[in-house]
Amino acid sequence: FLELGVVEKLCQTVTEEQLVLLEEPLLQMEEGARENVYLQEADFLFHKRIREFCENATLVQLVDNLSYTLADYGMRISGATPYWLATIPTHRELLEGIRNRDIERAGKACRQIFELDVEVFQ
Repeated sequence: FLELGVVEKLCQTVTEEQLVLLEEPLLQMEEGARENVYLQEADFLFHKRIREFCENATLVQLVDNLSYTLADYGMRISGATPYWLATIPTHRELLEGIRNRDIERAGKACRQIFELDVEVFQ
């Protein structure tokens, strides 16, 4: 749940360039979802970019390693695709919260994504 702290900081420091970089994988995810396809690579890139923007290389490496493992495991869970697809609108909410520098909105979306992820892994 380390991403929440990064998101809160990012709400205060985000640049237009960073917003563009975050929106690219999200648009891919949204396009895939319209065809009922979950694009794991785009989802991973979305979160990786959030972590990279915090400029803490140790945190990025630590969470990336954990994320790779969880993503690999998550794709092996039978029937999980609807759960992953259900997080996509919340990713949009997260981005809009960051864009509007709304820590509460972004934090709520971040927590909702985390809770859905936990539900799948249980």
